[in-house]
This record gives sequence, C-alpha cells and structure tokens, in this order.
Amino acid sequence: ARAPKGIILTGDPGVGKTLVTKAIAGEAKVPIFQLTAARASEEHSFAEAVKGVFEKAREAAPAIIFIDEIHRLTGRFNFAFEDNHKMLNQLLVEMDGFGNNTGVVVVATANDKRQIEHSLLRSGRFDRHVHFELPTLEYREAILKIHAKNKPLAKDVSLAQLASITAGLSGADLENLLNEAALLAIRNKKEVIENTHLEEAMDRVVFSGIRKNKLGTQEQRYRMAIHEAGHALIAMLLKPGSVEKISLKAINNIGGFVHINAPNEVYRTKDEVLDRICNVYGGRAAEEIILGQVSTLAQDDLRRAQNAASGMVIESGLVDITFVRGEIEQMYETPLPDSKIEAIDKAINDILNTQYHRALEFIRVNLNFVKSVATELLKKDVLVKQEIDSLVNHLNLKYH
Repeated sequence: ARAPKGIILTGDPGVGKTLVTKAIAGEAKVPIFQLTAARASEEHSFAEAVKGVFEKAREAAPAIIFIDEIHRLTGRFNFAFEDNHKMLNQLLVEMDGFGNNTGVVVVATANDKRQIEHSLLRSGRFDRHVHFELPTLEYREAILKIHAKNKPLAKDVSLAQLASITAGLSGADLENLLNEAALLAIRNKKEVIENTHLEEAMDRVVFSGIRKNKLGTQEQRYRMAIHEAGHALIAMLLKPGSVEKISLKAINNIGGFVHINAPNEVYRTKDEVLDRICNVYGGRAAEEIILGQVSTLAQDDLRRAQNAASGMVIESGLVDITFVRGEIEQMYETPLPDSKIEAIDKAINDILNTQYHRALEFIRVNLNFVKSVATELLKKDVLVKQEIDSLVNHLNLKYH
C-alpha cells in the first residue's frame, strides 16, 4: 500500500479546513510547515519559497506541509502572472521528487476543486480529496456549545434554538456570532449574553455589517417597508415559515432586510432557482404595484437575479444543455458565435421576465398582507417570527 503524498481539502470558507489540518499535525505529533502567497512574496521568489519549505519539511520528517488556498497560488486562471506559473512548476517538481517513504504529506485547501490546476490532481500528487460541507443542525449546536463554554448566557438563551435559525453559517461564522453577542453585552453593561444581543449579532454576521439608526423620512421608511414586505410575502408563499425577521433597521448600505432561514443546500433544482429569482423581485414588484414607481432599493436585487439567471443558462444547464460553455472555451476564452450569444441572452431575459411577472401577480393577489406587514413595520421597525406568523394566520395568503 502507498500512502498518499498530497491531500486536497475543499469547502466554503470557514468550514474548518485549516483547523483540521492543524488537528492532523497535532494528533500525529509532527511539525507543520505553511506555504502562503504572503510568505512567497516576502522571499521575492515563489519558486524558491516552495523549494525552501519542502527542504525544511524533509529535514524535519515526519512532517506536514500546509498550502492554504492553493488555487490562489497555482490556479488554472493565474498563468498571466509569471510567478504563479513558476510556483506551479516548482510544486510539481517537488511533489514528483520525493518518494513514498520520506514521511512528508502535503495538505492543501481550496474553495472548489475545479479551481485547481489539473496537473496537480494527477495520481501520485494530490490524489486524495476530502470535501467539507457547511454544518448541519446537529453540528451547528455542537459548535455553538464549544464557543459558548467561556461565555455567560442568560437563562432563556437556547443554543438549540439558535442552531435552528443559523442554517447556512459556517463554523467560523458561528464563533463570530457568539463573539459579536459578547461584545454587544459588554457595550450594554450586561453580565450575561441575552437574546437581544444574539439577535443583533446574527444581523451583523449574516449581513456583514453594523446597524445604523438613521431610517430616513417617513415617506422613505414607508417605501422601505413596502419593499421588505414584498420580499417577505413571496418568501412565505414559496417556503412557508421560512421568514425569521423583517427589519427596517439599516445595515451598512442596505436599507432594510428580510432574514430567511433556509436549509443547507447541496444542490438546487430548476424550480428552486426560479423561486429564488422570484423572491429577489418581491421588493421591486411591491413598490411598482403599491407605490406606482420603483426605486434604487432594488439595485442589488436586480444584480442577484441577473447572476442567478445567467448561472442557470451558461453554467448549470438548467435551461438548455447546449448553452453551457465548455471548460475549454472558458480556459482559452474562445469567443462564442453571435447566434449563440443571442440565444443565451434571450434565455436569460425570458427567465427574468417570467419571474418578475410571477412576483407581480403574487403581490396583486396579496395586497392586504403586504400593506399590513408594512404598517406593522412602521410601528415597530422590526418584526420577529412570532409576529410574522401571527399576521399570516390572520390573513389568508393566495397563490394566484
């Protein structure tokens, strides 16, 4: 049996790839040598940096060499930079140069295996691949318990409940969530972390920002309330019970937000992607129908809808498999014929127009709900799940 020389760990940022590498070195009681772009830049030679790390690891063997974000150093699309090309060639030389009994294992991380140069993935190089998923409900609760050990929590704080509304967050996000809550508790001169601190920390982590108190004029607030109520309506129609919070409290440059609790998704069906595009259009559709004029509040929404529709057509093959651009076309930027570009543009526009008109219809048949949510938002600034569910129970939602 031959021990692997190289192992690739892939997964979203924050899922624990680096932590696991350090744990492997700790369990094996061996030193770990790290190679990063910053270190290579300091040594003014990427190839020399690779050579130096491998020499030190061989001298200290058994040892682990850790290459973080290897796709940024040797990625398939980095060949325009001479140093990256030299680093790739040197890494190939080093991987092929040491035998099976040197006692050195190379562990590298990347967000996506497809970003890595194919030559590195050949047998005898990085021929082991381990993919890290975002934590499930069970693991989110376990991670929260670990990071809450040195933090005093109020008696009514439930980590199980917190885990249930944090789908999509990585382990690093969860650690940051509890840390933000602790900072807020200190700022409020509290001796324990309360649910209000966790709620605001959640907003900061999910939306990567800090709440601002400036909510604009009454007219601006009403438009914002209508916009967010439109998003919330469509989210509840498409995934009942998924809306955790609706807020008018701005975060960074976001006017308001709707927090939707969605399960971790390994993949999405065509209908699920279409539903997401429809949901993105909810705010703009509500503005158009109720206020008679749209605004720049939907600027980011339009961008996200465009990206999702483009992905359906030219990446995922969810519309017509003949539209999908092959890897060779992407790598060498082979131009597509005009006829195919026109067909792709038409397919994207058809998706966007269909989902926008679908969103408009959802708003038209549920005007009372949108207006009721907006009215409550103007009174309270924030609606939590219990209040939202109460409104749903009192007003019958219609699908068409």
